[in-house]
Amino acid sequence: MTVETHSLIVRLPGGADRLPPGVLCWRRTAASPESVRAVARREAARPMHPAAAPVRRVLVTAGDVADLVIVADRNAVSRSRLEQGFEQDFEQNLDVVAAPWAATAPAATAVSWGQGVPGQARSFETVPVTGGEREFLAAAALVLACYEARDRVTFAVVPGADAEARLVTAEVSGRTVADLLAPPVVTTAGEAVLGVVVTSCDGPDEYVAHHRPPYPVTAHVELGGATIVRVRWSFTDLVHPATARRFADQVSRLAGRLGQVAPDLDAGRLDLLTSAETAEVLRLGDGGARPPGEQVVARRFREIAVRRPGAVALCDGTEQWTYARLDRESGAMAAGLRAYGVGPGVPVGICLDVGAALVVSQLAVLKAGGTYVPMDPGHPADRLRYLADDARLRLVIGSAATFPDAGAMTVVEPAELGREPAGPEPPAADDGARAAYVIYTSGSTGRPKGVVVPQRNVCALVDAVRDDLRLGPDDTWTLFHSSAFDFSVWEIWGCLLTGGRLVLVPYWTRRDSDEFYDLLVRERVTVLNQTPSAFAQLVRTDERRRGELALRLVVFGGEALNVRMLAPWFARHPSATCRIVNMFGITETTVHVTSETVTPSAVSSGSRSVGRALPGWSVSVRDAHGRVLPPGVPGEIVVGGAGVATGYRGRPGLTAQRFVAGGTTAGDRVYRSGDLGRLHPDGRLDHLGRLDHQVKVRGHRIELDEIRSVILDLPGVREAAVRFRAGDDGDGRIEAYAVLEGATTEQVLEACRRILPGYMVPSSVTALAGLPMTANGKVDMSALPDPAVAPAPAASQEGDDALAGRLSAIWAEVLKADVAMTTNFFTAGGTSLGVVRVLARMQERGLPKVPVRQFYRNSTLAQFVDLVRTTIDG
Repeated sequence: MTVETHSLIVRLPGGADRLPPGVLCWRRTAASPESVRAVARREAARPMHPAAAPVRRVLVTAGDVADLVIVADRNAVSRSRLEQGFEQDFEQNLDVVAAPWAATAPAATAVSWGQGVPGQARSFETVPVTGGEREFLAAAALVLACYEARDRVTFAVVPGADAEARLVTAEVSGRTVADLLAPPVVTTAGEAVLGVVVTSCDGPDEYVAHHRPPYPVTAHVELGGATIVRVRWSFTDLVHPATARRFADQVSRLAGRLGQVAPDLDAGRLDLLTSAETAEVLRLGDGGARPPGEQVVARRFREIAVRRPGAVALCDGTEQWTYARLDRESGAMAAGLRAYGVGPGVPVGICLDVGAALVVSQLAVLKAGGTYVPMDPGHPADRLRYLADDARLRLVIGSAATFPDAGAMTVVEPAELGREPAGPEPPAADDGARAAYVIYTSGSTGRPKGVVVPQRNVCALVDAVRDDLRLGPDDTWTLFHSSAFDFSVWEIWGCLLTGGRLVLVPYWTRRDSDEFYDLLVRERVTVLNQTPSAFAQLVRTDERRRGELALRLVVFGGEALNVRMLAPWFARHPSATCRIVNMFGITETTVHVTSETVTPSAVSSGSRSVGRALPGWSVSVRDAHGRVLPPGVPGEIVVGGAGVATGYRGRPGLTAQRFVAGGTTAGDRVYRSGDLGRLHPDGRLDHLGRLDHQVKVRGHRIELDEIRSVILDLPGVREAAVRFRAGDDGDGRIEAYAVLEGATTEQVLEACRRILPGYMVPSSVTALAGLPMTANGKVDMSALPDPAVAPAPAASQEGDDALAGRLSAIWAEVLKADVAMTTNFFTAGGTSLGVVRVLARMQERGLPKVPVRQFYRNSTLAQFVDLVRTTIDG
């Protein structure tokens, strides 16, 4: 423990001879007259032990130059008494005067943007400032508002060395320079990140009011009359040294500018960063040069097939496909596609579940020069029709028996396309800018929007990570995700373009964590790609099963990762044998953008970092006007480089809004993600959520406004609101509220199931007489009630037993709602992930294993109880 000190450095005219007789002090010799003041400042900052005398004096000399350093306990000696210490012997004449500041200082608060390094505290700088106290306070308010991402900020001001601290507030949004230069408003409550201590200074003497910063950021402003002589900044270790210096420089620079610009200028137009600083921040977020390589997917694949024709490319159950076979059969299908008129740029729908036919079809479309449009056969008919119409499809590879009628469009089975020999395959076009695929994402206007991604982007993604992740022919991957989810792009081409073996995971195996775990063990999978929600279930299964996994690499994507969920995994699988990589990405920037290896220490600290930009990619954080923000400051994540998509199919206005030209120093296009983030001083990125109504549900990006729009389009619905509530286990619930005029909540839910994919269907629909509103006339989302849950009827005689009670308790835990024997798990908001959780809890509590597919066929609680009872009796 150390004492809170303040100090005074006095330059002695005539050197040490100026020191009065009888004043005792320690003596130090500096190396040269020029270094006397530097040594004196170090002496002033040296801590004071609680058991020591309340005053310490040190004389620093070199030649005929001398500085007297007087350091005192600021709670025992006021500044006025400190200044008398030059001529008085404190040990004989101490008259303790407690400084009132210590008792009245407002509480300091945490620094959200500090990104400090433990042990690197008290970055202490002297920064020249032009202007006076008022300009300095206004500049401090502007910079603090930017760093805090607030329109109004509160900070502490101490108007004298021994004066009481006071809290002041400053409004910065929509204010002119003249407004900001007005005296700040004194407030009585709040916390402060920043403290400004204002003291007077005479000549060469230097007074420091606090050697231990009372706030995370403390500015010691010394005035000579009305002019600032110097500013000393001190920062605790809550603030990174680089961030501290940048904060101080920006306040100093703005303080000088405020007195030179027009008083009626909008203060928001003042740039925080200089052009040189902006360029430096952009360099921080730059992943480096894009690795050179082939830019056409089909040609890249052909190179591998020629080098390793006998190597296994696909494993579909018991069937093995070599690279030669995959190359041959995709070529035959490409010939069939050309016969249907598929050529350069022609979109082809592919509506197939995970299987060999899906991969063959995608490769065939690319060989034919077309663009594939993946569609999930499990999606509602209305959605499939919309995608086919919006993409202007004339051909869909899928099942003619199940694909909905969509007018003048041909649906052809995969087998029909490859019946005739392909003949000599024409060379793939040398055009990496040609679209590889169009994937549809949720749209705020009520309908999905198609993202057009060039082939060169896919190749660049593989090249960017191949060496770092050591991807190669010895790896076995899984294709786990639907082709309509762009994580599958990474799984398919990340494996096949590096010569790996791709294991195709059947539909029901993807929904049963035990079956999937068995597949991982049996197939000796080395590279696994998962959303955090899905992996959480695998962690539980691994704890219970403890099989011999061959995993060397797990890649997370699709949604935010709570690193603490990995603690039990690291306890069983050391990071040295199984590398965990968290990758932040966006469909519009080709799956992945950044990469971070997650370590046990990151788990302990709860890190939110998603790492640095991939080679060829770049990230920056911008404000609402598109200006680059400094590290630590939250804002919109903007992505540039090799992954930026062409745009949205048929949406030029939306494309121009989100894909912005000239967003980097090189003038390249960038994508405004709508994600909230902040940059670290070392270039790593924190992902902090969304700026708008988008959410991530089991890896799928969802616009809540799309769900709301669907509900509002229904007859009998007057108003609607939709919100998302995250769960503790990484999942969450979509909750809808509606003002109904003739419709029922059951009809609304049924319509949502008919139009929306399962992961977008609300868990509940609650009828309200009216939506709660804020004073600004917007829906008050925080005032929406808990979702309505139908009261559970009395249990039937046959269900009123111990087994039914145990199972209903598990259902209620997972659904987070009351259940009855008539409750349908999926109608009540259950999801595929919820099914896995129910089955896992059953096994944890000694109940028998039930196949996932049987759960789907027995989805009411009464049916499920009978199914489990039959399993026990059988």
